[in-house]
Amino acid sequence: MKKNSVKKFVYVLFCIIIIVIQPSAIILANARSFVMGDVNENGIVTASDARMVLRFSSELIILTEEQKVCADVTFDGSITSYDARKILRFSAMLEEPIGIIAYIHKSFGLIYPSVEVENRSNYTIFDDSVTIWNNTSTPVNITSVTESENYVMSGEFADTWNGMYTARDRKYLFSGRAGKFKIELNERVLFDKSDTYRTSVLVHEFGHAFCLGDNPSEGDDSIMNYSRNRNFLTWPTNSDIAGVNYAYIYNKIIL
Repeated sequence: MKKNSVKKFVYVLFCIIIIVIQPSAIILANARSFVMGDVNENGIVTASDARMVLRFSSELIILTEEQKVCADVTFDGSITSYDARKILRFSAMLEEPIGIIAYIHKSFGLIYPSVEVENRSNYTIFDDSVTIWNNTSTPVNITSVTESENYVMSGEFADTWNGMYTARDRKYLFSGRAGKFKIELNERVLFDKSDTYRTSVLVHEFGHAFCLGDNPSEGDDSIMNYSRNRNFLTWPTNSDIAGVNYAYIYNKIIL
């Protein structure tokens, strides 16, 4: 009888966990790559793609989330006749095509892109990092405040990582979008690094807060790449901007 009771308890507990976590939230990361301007997703950019964008901007057709990402060749979070014009120029070889962009969408980012953040770190790079994100053509709006449950801190950690993003107060028990977050900067590793290097690290960690995952590509194609030059790249690239706009503009489902 005792064994049966234990089995029943374990089974009920397992069912509760599954219900709380939600199956749709178990998928934490999705790698995505797009040929910018290829709205009909046939692998090439032609006048047909420009025509689709023009019809969408006139509310004559509907585009999928992925097609909207491809259509936003100005990376400004909106799709207009100006995007159609650029795509037409791409197809006529009058303007250099953008090519492929790539990002990794992660569901541990914030529910909303407007957030108040407290600087508890010992570094002066906080304000610059905030300004860099606020100046992107995304819905991101970081406000620096003197006290918040969202914060950036620094300390000496017995590890080799530069920075660490931690999602808190998540939508489900162990997954889903975050209500709060913290970012830790590792003074043990960063003590002899330049402010440019440190800024690259913090801008990268902020990227996690806005649903971007690590290593969507290589080199300086993304602020989220480990292989980027941290003494050079301190800003979100077009790939990163597209990823954030997908999370907060084109994808209406909040995991």
